[in-house]
Amino acid sequence: MEMDFRQLFTCFLEIMLGSFILMSIVYIAFPQSRVLYIGEDMLIENTGALFFLTTFLLGLLFLPNQKGEKGFKALIIITLFGLIGFLEEISYGERIFNLNMPHYFGVKFDAIHDLFHVASMELYELLGNSKIILISIFITVLIVLSLALLKYKNRLLQHPYFLFLFLSFVLGFVASIIDLVLFDKKWLFLFEELLEMNAALALVFAVLSIFALDSEKIE
Repeated sequence: MEMDFRQLFTCFLEIMLGSFILMSIVYIAFPQSRVLYIGEDMLIENTGALFFLTTFLLGLLFLPNQKGEKGFKALIIITLFGLIGFLEEISYGERIFNLNMPHYFGVKFDAIHDLFHVASMELYELLGNSKIILISIFITVLIVLSLALLKYKNRLLQHPYFLFLFLSFVLGFVASIIDLVLFDKKWLFLFEELLEMNAALALVFAVLSIFALDSEKIE
């Protein structure tokens, strides 16, 4: 099982690393084309939305044939994450259907992750507008999650889809941090978009890992 899982995991890492390298080269070499792939409804975001939608559709496709109880429950969760992620990327149809989304605390709520944005800004003010302290808190959270991953790595290897779920969460978490107004470097938003896209890709691999386990391609 471990050998085949490593191949699946390596494939994901290669695609993720390749996307960062390729888009960084394009970003530097062709600055005039940045408007085509960074921002709302542009290439990277639309690719992420496609990955989320693929997760949802694959989940629906595999669910009827899923035999293991744990795998079935995990597949339901991942499939729902795919649907929610897709709706997040299209702002729940705001731009498609020209909807008027509600505003709270000066923030337009067109996605669930806006709750994280508001909570982070409230915490930022409570900390005396200290970027260093807030960023340190986020880094501490990531370190704790990484240590938990190392502690339970053997269990994760028994259920590889948990690792892809974990990676999806971490990538999305880091992207949400970059999205905060604490950062004003434009090039960072390229990485934010790529992190979100690869968070969606990790969910696709989570579904594929369940399918591989169930069909005994991973032994």
